[in-house]
Amino acid sequence: MLALERGEAILKTLEENGSAMVSDLSVQLGVTEETIRRDLEKLEGLKKIRRVHGGAYLVKDMEQTVPVELRRRFFVEEKKRIAARCVGMIGERESVMLDCSTTALVIAQKLRESKKSVSVITNSFDVIQTLGGCDTATVTCIGGIYRAETASFRGHMALANLETHYADKAFVSCTSLHVRFGPTDHIESEARIRATMLEHAQMRVLIADYTKFNTVSPYKIASLDQIDCIVTDNGPDEEWLAALSGSDLQVIVAK
Repeated sequence: MLALERGEAILKTLEENGSAMVSDLSVQLGVTEETIRRDLEKLEGLKKIRRVHGGAYLVKDMEQTVPVELRRRFFVEEKKRIAARCVGMIGERESVMLDCSTTALVIAQKLRESKKSVSVITNSFDVIQTLGGCDTATVTCIGGIYRAETASFRGHMALANLETHYADKAFVSCTSLHVRFGPTDHIESEARIRATMLEHAQMRVLIADYTKFNTVSPYKIASLDQIDCIVTDNGPDEEWLAALSGSDLQVIVAK
């Protein structure tokens, strides 16, 4: 199959499914993953798609949101380690806020397995489905406008409802994490939801894999001094260690 034909086949797959993994495209088209990566690079150069680690998706709006179906397949083992560490921080009969990140979803899955008695407040449809039938969890959905790309509820109603709730701990993620600008997001409404969760929790925990570090997105979630703890899968670099020297912010590397 010629490169032009592969490009057309890739676009057709993305138009049908919205996103695709490099590994799946490699099998589908009978070429190496390296060849698929080069094809995706060319398509991105033509502004037809957006590449992410391990896959690609069609950009449907200015927010350039990575589809949740694709994000669920990224860094699975890293998310499990982060989630296990976070669940260990949650005590019996505590209230917890979870955002719509795929790492928060894994936290919900591990909470279900742990059988801890918890109260969960969330804007994530996936978290609601995971814990909704769990005898040991009470789940509060903040409601609002549902967005399929992120499997989440947001908007003015969601934010207004969230502002009436408080929790022992909040676990939120971000698109990017910078030593100067703190956690940021591609989506303004998601950034506001995450910021409110942090503001309304006694303990504020940021969950971020190593790919989020040293990058910046348009919308601010919080400053680093508004966060108590970062749980990640890899230790921060020297710039971060220097910046955190003397700070109360704790960084936990999940092993």
